[in-house]
Amino acid sequence: MSNFEVIIYEKKNDIGYVTLNRPQALNAYNLQMRDELYQVLGAIKDDPGVKVAIFKGAGERAFCGGADLTEFLTAPSPVIARQVRWERDVWGLFLGITK
Repeated sequence: MSNFEVIIYEKKNDIGYVTLNRPQALNAYNLQMRDELYQVLGAIKDDPGVKVAIFKGAGERAFCGGADLTEFLTAPSPVIARQVRWERDVWGLFLGITK
């Protein structure tokens, strides 16, 4: 699997470990995290060797501080933002994993 900057993914035996890795921002969910998480979730879904996934946040203060509003409010338009969210439906992919 590719190296990511804000997501750490490790597979040990039949367990996938996913770490949100932006502790300086309380692991706030930003655009890069969305894109990397989309790739990782797809890999977990498609890998029959992964039976379960464990998610955690890096650092000691927060699992995920919510959306990084400084980035999400910078979309060129609501139409483009909606289109990008539709193309990268992270939560739909999350819900589609049956492991």
